[in-house]
Amino acid sequence: MKKTLLTVFVILASMGVFFLSLFVSLSVISFSRGFYKYEFNKYATLPYVREQAIYLEDQDAIEYVENLSEEELLNLMIHTVKYCFGLENNLNPTVNGKVLNVFREDEVSHMADVQGVFRGGIIIVGVFLLFVIVGAVLSVSFKSLYIYVRKVPFIVLGVLILLTAVLGIIIATDFEKAFDIFHMIFFNGNWQFSDGVMIAMIGDIFTDIVPIICGLFVFTLAVFTLAIFFSGKALCKNCRKIAENNEKIVPENN
Repeated sequence: MKKTLLTVFVILASMGVFFLSLFVSLSVISFSRGFYKYEFNKYATLPYVREQAIYLEDQDAIEYVENLSEEELLNLMIHTVKYCFGLENNLNPTVNGKVLNVFREDEVSHMADVQGVFRGGIIIVGVFLLFVIVGAVLSVSFKSLYIYVRKVPFIVLGVLILLTAVLGIIIATDFEKAFDIFHMIFFNGNWQFSDGVMIAMIGDIFTDIVPIICGLFVFTLAVFTLAIFFSGKALCKNCRKIAENNEKIVPENN
């Protein structure tokens, strides 16, 4: 019974490591001011964003966008990211104590859906993080049983990586179609908008940020996998002796 319980939690914890790696990778680049500064200079984003003032109705917002500085653009980008992660309640920024409507209603509506997806993802990651913690605690508590499930994390991660690779290949073969399907599933068609501050600010960045997230994900997952390997090796250091001598091993029916 204890062996089965440990196996289940090791499987769930391994899945948790996978999703946690993805979340960490996404968070690191999403909050990187250095990345956005480089991208904005690369694509001359600032003057393009300033031009979007003609689509706004709020006079204060118009003046703000028309005179936007590089630092203010970076702040606006980070504010938008915080909103997606649920750290800000209003997509439109507050400047000098006043909310400026720099984003149109269609942009606000879409980003509200984006925030919902992010919140759902954060909840999922939070749940799996609990499994990681419980799985680690059980592995330490049942060191004598860990020898029987020591390969489980690598099998689970291997399967998840394989499925992700297959999905990546499918997406790469027709990115635009995959992009449309993804948005239809999660946003019910509420994602197509054209000129405005939002698309001017993030439109060119998207194609650059995805491969970076993938690279960070591979690196982070590799670090976690090595941590599992060495911690598992430490757990199993005396497991073989215990198993051979039938010491401290709880029988299956207990």
